[in-house]
Amino acid sequence: MTQQLLKTNYQPYQFKKKAIFGTTSSVENSAGVNIPTFVGQFTLHYATIKNTIDQKYQALGTKYENTLIIAVKHDSRVNDSLECQLDGITHEIVDVSSDDSMYLSYDLITIKKTKKVGVS
Repeated sequence: MTQQLLKTNYQPYQFKKKAIFGTTSSVENSAGVNIPTFVGQFTLHYATIKNTIDQKYQALGTKYENTLIIAVKHDSRVNDSLECQLDGITHEIVDVSSDDSMYLSYDLITIKKTKKVGVS
């Protein structure tokens, strides 16, 4: 684990983007076909955590390959049964490293782009 992942205080300007957390539900379109659609439940500001090259090599061949880590202010609603949408792209939550030890604590969320059904 690098110093960056151990970092517990972030600057407010780092949390300039919003992540939408929610689930996927089947929604019927105008043709009467059920289509899986992301349904947002709540929004949090996040900061992107950059992986080192060493961390990327260590992740090869594991479920952490091609993942992204984001930091959010601690929120007990965040769990790995939800999905996360960043800039209109839906990601599955691979892991949540939750921390509620202090008033201003952060959760590190590992996410991976969701593969769409029927798309290669």
